[in-house]
Amino acid sequence: MKPIVFVATASLATLIALGQMGCSGTNPNPTAPSTTNNNSAKETVDTAGIERELMRIENDWPRVLKEKDAAAVRRVEAEDVVMIYRDGTVGSQAQDAKDVETGALSADSWEVADLKVTVLDNDAAFVC
Repeated sequence: MKPIVFVATASLATLIALGQMGCSGTNPNPTAPSTTNNNSAKETVDTAGIERELMRIENDWPRVLKEKDAAAVRRVEAEDVVMIYRDGTVGSQAQDAKDVETGALSADSWEVADLKVTVLDNDAAFVC
């Protein structure tokens, strides 16, 4: 079993923002308009809804591993995700799903605690 150091489940924008801000950072402008359109109006961000969904996903990992639910891995991990493990090896969504399905990725116990969700906009957020 390889412990996951970093898993990205969202867009490239998330990775860029995470790299710039880090887990201890805060979003300097949480109501900033989306940069994906030319509309000057600020977008409405359902921060509470996004936080609830990401916490649900994070808290579901123990079940996913126990039940070897590879379909759940495919649903929540981006197809182009790149994971870097503690030993420096690199993983992908396909490999992660295969490892969960075969039991190669498992845990004797998995405690999810003290998570913090940072919502950047409707398309980018991260959990630390």
